[in-house]
Amino acid sequence: MLGKFILWVTGLVFVAYGGVCLYDPNVPVNYIGYTMTGADAYIETAAMYGGLQLGFGFWCLFSAVNNHYTRSALLSIGFAIGGLGLSRLLGLLLVGVSVSAQNQSFDDASWYTFGAIIYELSTAIIALAAFKRSA
Repeated sequence: MLGKFILWVTGLVFVAYGGVCLYDPNVPVNYIGYTMTGADAYIETAAMYGGLQLGFGFWCLFSAVNNHYTRSALLSIGFAIGGLGLSRLLGLLLVGVSVSAQNQSFDDASWYTFGAIIYELSTAIIALAAFKRSA
C-alpha cells in the first residue's frame, strides 16, 4: 500500500512538473537562477526538466497500476531521486568551497534548493522503505 502510494504521488508530481517544464523551460530556469543564452540551452532545459521528468513520472504511474513493475519502480525512485537529493545536499554543503571565487555562500541558496532536498530525500526514503516491506 505504501509502495503504491509513493508511486502515485511521485508519478503525478513528476508528470505535472515535467509537463510544465516542457511547455515553458523558463519555469525551472527562473527558480534556480540560470540564464538561457541560446537555442541549445532552451532545448536542454526542456529535455532534462521536461522530458526526463515526464518519462520518469509515467514510469512511476505505469508501475503503480502494473504489479509486475512496482518493486523495480520503487528501487528506481530510491536510486534516482535519492541520488539527486544527496547530490543536491552535497552541492549545498560544498557551495562555499566550490564557488568561493564568485562570492557565493550557503546563504545564497533559495527555497527551491531546500524544498527539493526535503522532497527528494523523503521520497527516496519512503520508496526504499516500501521496497524493503514488499520483499
